Amino acid sequence: MGQQKNVDGDEIRRRIAAGESKAGVARELKIARMTVYRALETTD
Repeated sequence: MGQQKNVDGDEIRRRIAAGESKAGVARELKIARMTVYRALETTD
């Protein structure tokens, strides 16, 4: 059920760890900021 993931959560976490801002990551990956926050709170 639900929509299939388009972005890998590991990539989001890697970019945040490298120092990118959450808003910047969302903008570059063309996803919502909430998606970034969800990826950070879960471990695929």
